[in-house]
Amino acid sequence: EIVIKNKKKQSIKYRANRQIKQWKENLITINNKLLSARICLDMENEQYLNFIERLNKDRDRVDYFPDFTSVTLHRVFNNSSIDEGGRFFGGWWQSIPREYRKFIDINYKPTEEVDYSGHHIRILYSIDNKNLEGEPYEVEDESRNTQEFIDERKIATLVMLNCSSYTEAHETLKTMGYKSSKFLMNEIIHRHEPIKDNFFTGIGNKLMNEDSKIAEEVMLRMIKLGHVILPVHDSFIVRNSATFELKPIMEDVFNKYYKNKTILKTKETSLEWDNEQTKIKGNTNLDDENFLKHYNDNRTIVNSIWDPS
Repeated sequence: EIVIKNKKKQSIKYRANRQIKQWKENLITINNKLLSARICLDMENEQYLNFIERLNKDRDRVDYFPDFTSVTLHRVFNNSSIDEGGRFFGGWWQSIPREYRKFIDINYKPTEEVDYSGHHIRILYSIDNKNLEGEPYEVEDESRNTQEFIDERKIATLVMLNCSSYTEAHETLKTMGYKSSKFLMNEIIHRHEPIKDNFFTGIGNKLMNEDSKIAEEVMLRMIKLGHVILPVHDSFIVRNSATFELKPIMEDVFNKYYKNKTILKTKETSLEWDNEQTKIKGNTNLDDENFLKHYNDNRTIVNSIWDPS
């Protein structure tokens, strides 16, 4: 489904042109592949209960559980324009805290998530024919390059790109709990002097349109190779055996549209996580005729939800 919303976030009626019809066909291809797969979490019971507690705390609820059957995607365009927004939404994996995405498995196999690092900043530098030196969220003052400060600058940068004025961005960051929002914004402006004119212009929706264009092409090319691929806007989750094909495709698609080099980062995987994530599988060969017995004898809450029989 293609959804177009106005500035009040209300869905509007539209006439499907050739481009929209093509997007709809591509969505069918993407969703059919997602529906063919078992996309779940590989977690021990204690981890799953902690995960559910975290989800409900974030939502101020006590009854929220992820629906592992919610895998089909739709696209949402903004401001009554197909040139703004366009990102893919609907997959349950998009609504869980990012630190839990490492536990996603696809058809019983562990996954990896590969991220376009500093995606919107790199796109802007390329559009403006400028070169980005160093990491986009690091600054000259090394004492302010801790992970906490880097994460703050990531969020603040997105706010500055999505807001239409300095005042709006300042108030938004204050509402989010940033006490030194003016210092933070000025630090980012100084760091990205070559593209500073893009801040506070509301360009964020157009950048989302750019990254959605990239996401669609990356997904279609991976599906053509037979892989299931889960989008999280500017990152993608695949079985870890498919990462060697995903990375060159991500680079190639980015370079198709932009002259600057992109940087890809692989996020921490469950295989790197110091726990007992492989307890269900153990050393069992998934092709072994005894696998189903082993699986049913070692059921966790997660796979009981997925397959309650």
